[in-house]
This record gives sequence, C-alpha cells and structure tokens, in this order.
Amino acid sequence: MDFSDRLSPMLVKELRQGMRGVGFVILFIALQALLVLVMIGFSSADSYGNSGESLSGTLIGFFSIAVLLIQPLRGITALSSEIKGKTIDLMVLTKLSAWRIVFGKWVSLVSQSALIFATLLPYMIMRYFFGGMQLFSEISLLFCIFFASATLTAATVGFSAVSSIVLRGIVCVIGGIFILQFSFAGAMLSGSGMLDVFDFSDSDHIYALLSFFGVCGFITWLSLDFGASVIAPLAENRSTPRKLIGFPLVLVASLAMIPVDDEAAILMAMILIVPLAVTALTENPHLVPQVCLPFVRKFGVGNICGRVLYPGWATGVLYVVCLFVLLQVINAMTGFEGLDDDDAHATVITIFASLLFPLVIYRFFFRKSVNIFGMYLAIMMFTWLIAIILYVLSETTSQDGILWLFCWIPPVNMFCGFELDDDIAIVVGYISFVAYALIPLVSSKIVWKHIRDSEFAAKEILDKEKSAE
Repeated sequence: MDFSDRLSPMLVKELRQGMRGVGFVILFIALQALLVLVMIGFSSADSYGNSGESLSGTLIGFFSIAVLLIQPLRGITALSSEIKGKTIDLMVLTKLSAWRIVFGKWVSLVSQSALIFATLLPYMIMRYFFGGMQLFSEISLLFCIFFASATLTAATVGFSAVSSIVLRGIVCVIGGIFILQFSFAGAMLSGSGMLDVFDFSDSDHIYALLSFFGVCGFITWLSLDFGASVIAPLAENRSTPRKLIGFPLVLVASLAMIPVDDEAAILMAMILIVPLAVTALTENPHLVPQVCLPFVRKFGVGNICGRVLYPGWATGVLYVVCLFVLLQVINAMTGFEGLDDDDAHATVITIFASLLFPLVIYRFFFRKSVNIFGMYLAIMMFTWLIAIILYVLSETTSQDGILWLFCWIPPVNMFCGFELDDDIAIVVGYISFVAYALIPLVSSKIVWKHIRDSEFAAKEILDKEKSAE
C-alpha cells in the first residue's frame, strides 16, 4: 500500500528512506532481540517474586535508550547532509517551504520512534502476568518518554542546520551523557514505587506533567523553527512570528504557574525566555525589502515595532530587553513574590546579562565570523567554564576576592550572589545587563543603516503598487 497523495511529498520521501535505512532496521531488530531475551530470562526464573518491577525497569530502560539517545542522534545530520550535498537549494526552489522540509524530516524520525513504541506494548501486556503492575502509571511514563524523544529529535533536527561539525559533536556528547542519565533514572523510577507521579491523582503532579508537555511542545516548535530559519531564504521571515508568539507564551506560562509556586512561575518564564533570547541574538542581520513591507504599511507604528521584530541580532538585543520588561510587568501586575526574593532576583538579572555577554564578546573579537550561532554558543560555554573554575578556586583557597575580581563576567556574578552577597550581586547584575545591552546597540550603526535602507526600498515598492492601482 502506497502513501496518500494528501501527505507532504517531503514527509513521504523521508518516511520511505527512513524505514528502509540501515540505521533504523538494525536498531529495530536489535531492540526486539534484546526484549525477547529479557522476557525469556525473567520467565525462566523459579519464582516471580518481585520480578515484575525489575522487568518494567528493564523494558523501560531499553526503550529509553532507543528513543531518547539513538533515535534523536539520527537527526543530527538531517539538514547538514542536505546542505553538504547541495540539495537544500533545490528543495527551497520547489513549493516546499523551509518549515515543511524540516517538519517532514522530524515527523519521519518521530514516526519511527512511534513504531518502536507500538512494538513495546505487547511486552508490557506480558509483563502484567508478573504481578505488581501499575498499568496507567507505567503507560503514562512511556508516553512521557515518547514525548521527550520527540522533543530531543526536534532539537537535533533543528540543530543539524548548524554548519560547525565540532559544535554539533560537543552538543551531542553533552546531550548523550544527560540522556543516558535520564534513561537510567526512568528505569529506576519505574521500579522504585515512585510511579504515583504519573497517575494524575494529585494536583501538583498534574501541574508538573502539564508543564512537562507544554515545555516539550515549546522546545519542539522552537527547535524546528530554528532549523527552518537557517535554511530559509531571506524573504521567508520566520523571526517576526517567533518573536510575536514568544510574548504571550511567557505571559500565559508565568500566570499559569503562579497558583503552584512563585519560584515555579519564574522558572517556567526563564525556561521559555532563554531559548527565545538565544535565537533572537544569533540571527542574520541582513534584511530584504519584502520583510519590511508589512511594517512599512503601518507607517510610524510599524517602524517602531520593526526595531524589535525585524530579524537580526541588533533587534534581538531590544527584544531581550522587552522580555525582561515583560517579566517585571508580570511581577508588578500579579504581585507574586518570586522576584522579591534576593536569590531569585540576582539569578534572573544575571541570566539576562549572561545572554547578552557572548554577543558583546562576539562583536569585539569575532565580528568577521559568519557562524554567529556557533560562535555565540562557544563563547557562552567558555564563560561558564571560567566561572566554574573560579568558583572552585575560591572554595579551595578561601579567597572570595577572586570571584569579585571577575564579577563583570555574568556567570561569575551569579556565584558571587550564591556565596557572598545577594544585594551587591543584584546591583552588579543590573549594571552588567544595561552595559551589555548598550554596547552592541551602539556598535551596530551599520546594521541600523541597513534597516533604514531596507525600509526605504520597501516604501518605494509600496509607492509603485499604489501608483499601479
């Protein structure tokens, strides 16, 4: 039976290639062989005893490694292989948008993970006869793992558009270590009597699971949109919709978490703000008049909004400032005490300064580098490494002055707040945030001139359209 003509041709192509690929076939057969051996081993025991929980942990552990580690890693070359083979330009020239290309590759990998998930269900039915099974909780745990797999797959597919092989390799190693820990934690959770979290019997558990699904959906959308924005032509403006959607998302997510806990509301807001800010600060600053046309039609209001919503790292700085102002407005309107706590306040302002600091270093020392996103992440990881080293030195030598000497590095200032004085850390954080926002804005005169020229060209196009009418 062939696929329906209603399906996207990109999706059909990726599904056919993925299902026939050697990687998926080997993974599928190897997983089934391991699961069969596990069932035979547990079935041949003299007495079942408490083997049911151990069997659940083993099955969920193998499933987690397959869909949380191996399947997402297969997406790390999804877009880079197309870019390297110079076939991405041919795809873009067709009626397929950049989003449909990235979405098709993601759905293909997620469909393969869904097939693996479906083949696990018969083993879970057999596991029922070993006793002690919490059916609803264990199925809920499997669904959570599957959703996490879809999110990680989206992250690797979107990140595969980055040209730097070294950066992709580093992220894969760090992510692989984290995922393995998560896999073993899921296996231990299923056999430790803590599955009550997944039975939806407590309101806190419901909030936690709904937050989990919401964050997974957000990261999935943002990752795929990032990959689409990298391969999309300049005329396909993906930055403005992403920035516009970000404001209500942060607002709604923060308000929804306030009944649970004020700190949870801050945490949820920062989980959404950080990836939005990183993508905004690493965008290509080049504009085409077609992108400016919707803003020019709104006259003065459109021009003002364009300074925040246009693609590019310069407008991204103003966007990050707006996100910070939005967080302060939420705090003032709702009166929740999250930012009234000195620890939380110092941490939040330092995180905002930490987001701007790599861009400042990039503008001073790596301005000629074309790969803004890769250089930005490399600088960020390096600064956090320096902060950790300085913190360890201050702890081992009892020299707190080392931290204050380098407090102008935002991650170091965060450790100053944790270990020394929150009030001073807040003041230093605000000074750093303002300074690191002004420096790239002041040094981007060429970018702002380019924006004005693009707007002027858009006005000429608009005048020609009016005269033709």
